[in-house]
Amino acid sequence: MFERLVVGVDGSDHSYKAVKYACDIANLAGSRILLVCVYRPIRMPDSTHSMVRPQLHPEPADTGMHAMAKEVVEGAARFAREQGIDAEKVETYVRHGPTARTLAGFAAQHNANAILVGGRGLGDISAFMLGSVSHKLATIAECSVILVK
Repeated sequence: MFERLVVGVDGSDHSYKAVKYACDIANLAGSRILLVCVYRPIRMPDSTHSMVRPQLHPEPADTGMHAMAKEVVEGAARFAREQGIDAEKVETYVRHGPTARTLAGFAAQHNANAILVGGRGLGDISAFMLGSVSHKLATIAECSVILVK
């Protein structure tokens, strides 16, 4: 029933609660845990490109965000292993895009049985205007969504 669990992580205490809950399920059901950190890509405005000399090849603007997201999923993977999950049962992924849609698409692509997310994340101001990630996931995900508080 719970062969593959996708867990959205952002480094917050609430996302670690979701990882712990996924570990509890995995320890009972032998599930694989797919840890995913989603970040919003940063695009440099077109007007700034004219300020950069062509021979200078600047790093993409979101390189730092990707590196931070990688640290987040690696930390969550260490935490999962501390909870008794075998290393080969934990996978880490970094994706960019709108958080809820990216997690839902990732879960569908990997035939996940459930997506676990914390009740509150680090978020940003758009969460207040557009609704929370968990609410969006509940409406668009093809699998079950477990909100962990």
